[in-house]
Amino acid sequence: MRKNRALLLLPALLVLLSLALSGCKDFSFYGVLGDRIDDTPLTISPATVTVPMSGALTFTATGGKPPYSFARVSGTGSIDAGTGLYTAPPTAGSETVRVTDSKGRRSDATITVTTSGGMLAISPDAVSMGPGGRLTFVASGGTAPYTFSLTATGSGSPLINDGGISGAYVAGASIGTDTIQVQDSALPTATTATATVNVTSITNVDYIVTAVNNTGTLHAGGDLDGDYSVKNIGSVNGAQNIYWQAYASFNNNSLDAGDALVASGSLGPLNTGQEVTGVLFSGTWPGVTGPYYLIVMVGAMDDSNSGNNAGFSGLLTLLVPIVNYTVGNVNYTGPNPAAPSTAAPGTFDYSNIGTDDGSQWVGWTVYASPDTTLDAFDLAVASGSASPLDSGAAPSTIPFNGGWPLNYGNYYLFVRLSVPEDVDPGNNSDRTTTQAPVGVYNAIVQNGDCINLLNYTDLTGVVLKPGMSVKVVSAGFPSTHDDHLFRVNVGTASTFTASWVLDNTAATEDIGVYWYKPGPPGVILGGYWIGGIASITLTFPVHPVNDAGQNRWIDLYSDKNKDLGSYVLYITAN
Repeated sequence: MRKNRALLLLPALLVLLSLALSGCKDFSFYGVLGDRIDDTPLTISPATVTVPMSGALTFTATGGKPPYSFARVSGTGSIDAGTGLYTAPPTAGSETVRVTDSKGRRSDATITVTTSGGMLAISPDAVSMGPGGRLTFVASGGTAPYTFSLTATGSGSPLINDGGISGAYVAGASIGTDTIQVQDSALPTATTATATVNVTSITNVDYIVTAVNNTGTLHAGGDLDGDYSVKNIGSVNGAQNIYWQAYASFNNNSLDAGDALVASGSLGPLNTGQEVTGVLFSGTWPGVTGPYYLIVMVGAMDDSNSGNNAGFSGLLTLLVPIVNYTVGNVNYTGPNPAAPSTAAPGTFDYSNIGTDDGSQWVGWTVYASPDTTLDAFDLAVASGSASPLDSGAAPSTIPFNGGWPLNYGNYYLFVRLSVPEDVDPGNNSDRTTTQAPVGVYNAIVQNGDCINLLNYTDLTGVVLKPGMSVKVVSAGFPSTHDDHLFRVNVGTASTFTASWVLDNTAATEDIGVYWYKPGPPGVILGGYWIGGIASITLTFPVHPVNDAGQNRWIDLYSDKNKDLGSYVLYITAN
């Protein structure tokens, strides 16, 4: 058996031996796997979340290989590809979003869109009635569906009908206090709210709602405004405050678990026959279009008849609001050229050219793009939100302050708006009219003094960080000059490389490159003699010296005083 196992292993050993002897490449796990052994798994956060209808949150990604791109896989919500800002649709359901890294790896998140949001509430939360009285309690907020139950039964044998689903309550036959609890379906921990019923003798105080009116626009997700009137038709003056709630009820004029609580408040007691009219309320319409009624419910501890405490408006139809935001006048207000990784301040204007007033906050993101097309690979440099605008209002100017990329280049600044209620997202982005050079410097040719470190080209504002790169463009190197001296601040870099590309190949004979520590006099730390090479890349170690500014001088030196013509210098920190 041992002999047979050795024969089985022999082919594999021969393969490994041939790889080791080939001399073409080291055979190692790192050589086989490349840089993947250092990757951490791509993860999207949060991976599971509950969001109310038309709500918003921002997903983030870790691990993998940036840059990341976000996308919606299923459902009807929307997500910003660059920032991960997700906006839920105006309907309940389940959705999936995905993040993809630069190597094509993916991670998914599951979203549950609920019918309502905010804190769980029960209405009415306190009421009085006689023995055997009937009332249907309504829940709002939290996470539907809801379950009703009795936690105290002071009136004897009160009931919650339908297994606690509908909230229909019947008082017991005795005088006492009952407590009704509603529980939602939030995961992982459900929340509860309670209401108190005081079962007492008839007081002959009786409140009714005499009118409910809509006084505002009828736009899904827009502002809701209305008023109602209430009257005491009982034979006794009221002694307890009146509590009221206003609801938006879809497609019917009776309260049920799906109705949205939009406003609540209280009034003082009313005398017999007294009526209060035009009690104002305001809130936000649900995000779903269609037929609605406004329902107002009133109640008081001494109200003897809770069965007639609700009133409703006529049928109202919610429409899609015509809100249309545009963005323009994108301006960069910082230095030009700008150093990589420094501030990128600017301003932009946004307007609502739609026929309806906006009601939702306007999210915005600023991107740095090397071309005129905004895509998922452009770097987001700033973000924020702005208040909604009325139709036809004057444009509003927003300042921003981001940070430029680490790499040199000419960049446009793009601004993109994200507004769930906007009917035309196609005009929600604009850019600066010109590109800002970032880390691109036009060198002033001087006859540098490499001994006393004078007459140099200073890369103003640049403090090299690992990964940062800059580009210096020189129009020429006249024959009367023998030195072109540059000063850079090496910052936190451990080494940096400098690459020259000279146009005049024939004039590169006897060209030297040196680097110095600060003086004066300047002390050569090292150098190379190029000699006839038009393009070369050199690596410079960062030597510890007594210079708090961490400045280094690099000298391009012509021993023959020849005209080198124009050239380009690239400096990259490591």
